[in-house]
Amino acid sequence: MTCNYPKMGAGMNLKIFVATIVGTMLEYFDFLLFLHFSMIISPLFFPTSDPIAAAIMSLGVLAVGFIARPIGGLIFGTIGDQRGRKRTLSLAVFGIGLPTLCIGLMPTYAQIGVLAPVALLLCRVFQGFSLGGEYTIAGIFLMEHINGQKRGFYSSLLCASGTVGSLIALGCSYLVLRPGMPDWAWRVPFLLGAVAAIFGYKLRQVLKESPEFIKIMKGIGINPEPSAKAQWQEILSNYKAFLITIGIGSLVGVLVWTPMTYTNFYLTKIAGWPLIEAMPMTLISVVGYIVFLPLMGMVGDAIGHRKLMFWSASVTMVAAYPLFLCLTNNIVVPFQIAFAFLAASFGSTIHAMMIDLYPPAQRCRAISLGFSIGIGTLGGASPFIAAALVNITGSPLAPAIYIMLVALFGVWAMSVYHAYDEKTAANIHLKAA
Repeated sequence: MTCNYPKMGAGMNLKIFVATIVGTMLEYFDFLLFLHFSMIISPLFFPTSDPIAAAIMSLGVLAVGFIARPIGGLIFGTIGDQRGRKRTLSLAVFGIGLPTLCIGLMPTYAQIGVLAPVALLLCRVFQGFSLGGEYTIAGIFLMEHINGQKRGFYSSLLCASGTVGSLIALGCSYLVLRPGMPDWAWRVPFLLGAVAAIFGYKLRQVLKESPEFIKIMKGIGINPEPSAKAQWQEILSNYKAFLITIGIGSLVGVLVWTPMTYTNFYLTKIAGWPLIEAMPMTLISVVGYIVFLPLMGMVGDAIGHRKLMFWSASVTMVAAYPLFLCLTNNIVVPFQIAFAFLAASFGSTIHAMMIDLYPPAQRCRAISLGFSIGIGTLGGASPFIAAALVNITGSPLAPAIYIMLVALFGVWAMSVYHAYDEKTAANIHLKAA
């Protein structure tokens, strides 16, 4: 297979491509601000004599943002299937931007007591709810505009755009920690995030609806209020595809959030590193992930998306324990780089993979719900689960067992996906045409 990069593929409009990935970058900047500021915010909203307990509670609030994603995935996914991908992407911007503004203006525990952590929790729920529809539908929207053989590469660029948003958020947190910064400086990036959401909304007004949704409108019409039973029947009629989507989301979440969040917790709360020294380790994983993603997207286009993801899941299952031995022996940089590489190898082509599991008429709700269940529970909650396992067992190696089990789920998903090869994908698109 010959792939010419980085020209736009057949059917891909540069304006649509830029508007989609920049919008996703801005939304992930808003959503992940809390991730990178969690160690700064936790003592302000979760005062406790035990700093580890406060950090775990903060990671729990982070996890809630992911756990809310399946509900948002179902609701926004339904809107995407019934009202259009473009409309859904525009609505999701406000669902992430408004809570970001509220966090930036929110009084602390010392000012309003228990209302502070409760309000913070609600803001994270609304952010996770909105992101549950935004990310997967952005992937569907982008893939439906591509008719060439570079879907893995463009999928990887969308994944990288979200991580660039994370990198900007990480840079903001690093600046806030510099000596001489006022105590309220952490609020400024959240306020800027609200402004970014407005810009993201304006940017997405240039989008044109995807060709496949236009075919749905012209061909079968739209039922404005499908029953809940009908929705579930459509999604669960192919339970293997639904489980595959959950498996993909689960392993992506574990591979991404372990180096980007859990490592920071481990180094500061267990290994005793100063936060200002631990944060560059997070930077290594973020930058590595961004660099590896497009490279692995091209590899996936060349050798096959399923094959690349199968082998990366298999390597993760074998390598998780030795990698955590590195972490616990202060060999941190190789740990971060290895996880970034595994995350990019498995995650680069996910949008290109998942789109072929479902026909266009039910694609948004099925993929958004399944992927959000995976990344919102087993995946996105992994830093909280890993920290809790260490606290319960007393062993810093305990998270490795959890990661191995999730990787096994990913291996199973890629093995089953073999039944949905190019012939199955062709049949899906033939029925949708």
